[in-house]
Amino acid sequence: MNFYHLLQSYASRSPERVLFVEQHSGGTLTSRDALAVCEALRKKFEHLRGERIALVMRNDPLYLIVLIALWSVGCVPVLIPTRWLEAQQQDVIHELGCSGVVTLSDAQAWSSRVCLHRCDGVRVSAGYTGEAPALVMFTSGSTGQPKAVPLTWCNLESSMQQFYRGLRLDHTLTVAAVAPLYHGAGLLTLTLPLFALGAKVVTLPRFDVDLLARAVHEEGVDAVFMVPTMWQRTCASDAFAQGKFDTLRVALTGGARTALPVLQAWHQRGVELVVGYGMTESSPAGTFAHAEHWSLNPLSVGVSDALLRFKIVNANEDGVGQIALRGLNLMMGYLVYKQWENVFCCDKACFDDEGYFLSPDVGRMENTQLVLLGRMDDVINSGGEKISPDEVEAALEEVMPDVRWCVVGVPDEEWGEVVTAFYVGPRELDVLVIRRALEGVLPGYKAPRMVLRCEDFPVGATGKVDRRALITYVHQGHVNSGISAA
Repeated sequence: MNFYHLLQSYASRSPERVLFVEQHSGGTLTSRDALAVCEALRKKFEHLRGERIALVMRNDPLYLIVLIALWSVGCVPVLIPTRWLEAQQQDVIHELGCSGVVTLSDAQAWSSRVCLHRCDGVRVSAGYTGEAPALVMFTSGSTGQPKAVPLTWCNLESSMQQFYRGLRLDHTLTVAAVAPLYHGAGLLTLTLPLFALGAKVVTLPRFDVDLLARAVHEEGVDAVFMVPTMWQRTCASDAFAQGKFDTLRVALTGGARTALPVLQAWHQRGVELVVGYGMTESSPAGTFAHAEHWSLNPLSVGVSDALLRFKIVNANEDGVGQIALRGLNLMMGYLVYKQWENVFCCDKACFDDEGYFLSPDVGRMENTQLVLLGRMDDVINSGGEKISPDEVEAALEEVMPDVRWCVVGVPDEEWGEVVTAFYVGPRELDVLVIRRALEGVLPGYKAPRMVLRCEDFPVGATGKVDRRALITYVHQGHVNSGISAA
């Protein structure tokens, strides 16, 4: 995929068509303007051919144009999360041997806003064993330290094909880049695939319901990816009640489990919220659960197809085990540096002998559908029983849909971990009443033994609820006392 040639084609066919919009400032770039900026940046980057260049940039139309310019001169962009501490950013830039860092200034002219800073990476000259990646992204770190994920052009093109097939994307859509573009979900789910079709891209500097409503009204945005927390907050807004999002044609959620009441609320407004399952390591395409899937099982994430296959590894008697994936969109391994050879290579320890990537997720197959039960690290071990917090949350939402739930395992001397349900709601809830309501819905050992109320759920850098932080909240006294069940 040659995005530079695509941009040239857009500028040749429709030079005055608006291709990029920055919603906060109102700045726009036509196809011709975008190509001119890209040409100026290519000259700035030409001497860096083949080198790794870090991007530390907020959401902006220039994010995509910088990527295109770097790709056109053979550079490997390394996308650094802006929410990391500066020390963490610098450590990663040094470890990956980046020879330059691209940031944005507040200059008026588009091309003048792009700043290139040279840096002394100790491994600038280090090559790769095998194919050089198209770009390097980082996992969210929700199961530990963020890992460097090298994605090839084959990975990206295969992933784009899955989004085209699973979501029926076309060039008439206008996409809003709401999630951070340094993350796979923000860049690769809708933004880059739709740009490749010639769609208009509207960038938001941050998640803001009012900004998004304006983008829908003023720019005709009708395609959006957001994480569940964003969809829930949008659903609770006045703008949602006023029907300002009813024109969305492609609405995609992923990154964590989306509560059934949220899915249903959007569906009642005539917007089908599609549940996507994927990860940075899969570029990040995976499966897609449409209303026909999640209406039958809110934990369904859809069915596999010829492009991506699944299997369940080390399944228990209930068929629950580790999810493994195989497809052309899967990375070759995490990027690691071999000091004694001065090369970067792919650590393949995360793959089995058949070439399946061993994901950090737990699930089971129901006929042809994949049912996602959460992260392996999140599974609660209470008295020797393994319990999926996602399954418990789904049951709680069924009996009390007006309350937001998050279930974690709180350490306990007797049980190992106690199933604990945190909630955000207007009233105090009695755990015994909740356990009675769950009878017939969940086995008794899976029902919460403790219920705690908090003002809101803490979220991480990508908008996912931070379960570990909730456990810390218990010890720090940030939640109201709950009632333990015997």
